Amino acid sequence: MKLTLIFALILGFQATDRLTSEVQRCLALASDEKAGDEFTRPVRSGSIPALQQIEADLAGGRRLAALHRLVVQEINLGGVSYLDGLGAEQREEANFEKEWARVGALLAKDGPHPEALAAGKIAALRAEAEANAPTASIMREAGLEYGRNTEIKFGLFYLGSALGARDFVELCCGLDAPAGKQAPPLRSLRAELDTLQAQLLAVYRPPVSVDRHSEFIGASSALKEARALDAAGQRYGALLRYLTACARCAPLIDSAPAPSADELVKVLDAFAQRIQAGDVDHSIAQVFLEYARSEIAAAPGTCPPVSVSIATRSLPGYFAALEPGPAVAAAPKPELDVTLVRWPYT
Repeated sequence: MKLTLIFALILGFQATDRLTSEVQRCLALASDEKAGDEFTRPVRSGSIPALQQIEADLAGGRRLAALHRLVVQEINLGGVSYLDGLGAEQREEANFEKEWARVGALLAKDGPHPEALAAGKIAALRAEAEANAPTASIMREAGLEYGRNTEIKFGLFYLGSALGARDFVELCCGLDAPAGKQAPPLRSLRAELDTLQAQLLAVYRPPVSVDRHSEFIGASSALKEARALDAAGQRYGALLRYLTACARCAPLIDSAPAPSADELVKVLDAFAQRIQAGDVDHSIAQVFLEYARSEIAAAPGTCPPVSVSIATRSLPGYFAALEPGPAVAAAPKPELDVTLVRWPYT
């Protein structure tokens, strides 16, 4: 805990800052029992436990883990806040595509450009900004089809979620955490992504592929995002998503017995020392270290699966990704690109 607090001070975070204020704003929005309708009220109330966990992370000095958790709540609450704020005329089917176009213009005007994402900030902020910047346009495009093929309110919810994703990226770019160390030596992760995907496909067989289908979907989604970011040259975002994919794949592909709770803490402590040593900014790794410790803090004396996955896959994967990568052949041109679209709250 002491090392985490020291690291937070090095990052330049203040006791009360924009991140804390944003979490409090989200909690107030989620706790408003009078706002909304039968569709948006459950989304509001459903966000409260996650926001309380984020508050606990802030109190425990795990600010990067808090920020990492916050994006989902920003997107969901952005959707309900936008939808609840629309008038009856704006909810009419005849005006839906006009509103869709208006939100697109807002995103084009206000969205930060890739080269400006968290410029001069610690690596973790740039990674969060890069990884989540595409979400706004993806949510907006999904909203058009949802609105056309289901109910207008679902399409409008996605438009608000797009604005929430934009706001989260702006939050990352606006936090006061200047880079105080050298940038990490990032490179393409194509070889690592190919290897991890091959390992995942090797175990995608019944009955596990049926029994744990949602886990495979989550792991594949993170891999797909990491690959798209890597191909676009967004190295920080790609590394963040790759480490997420490592954590999601680990329970599916690793068969080694889990360490004891004491052993897990020792492994994480060793990584904490490695992260803070030297003059390289390892704050992307710090995100996952804090997340692992957050899960342990929520269940003291236990070995949370995600913490084990981070200790055995994500953190080793981070440092391996900073080493020179193997040569890889040119990627074949894809013949088919399949995108899975998530229905709200599933």
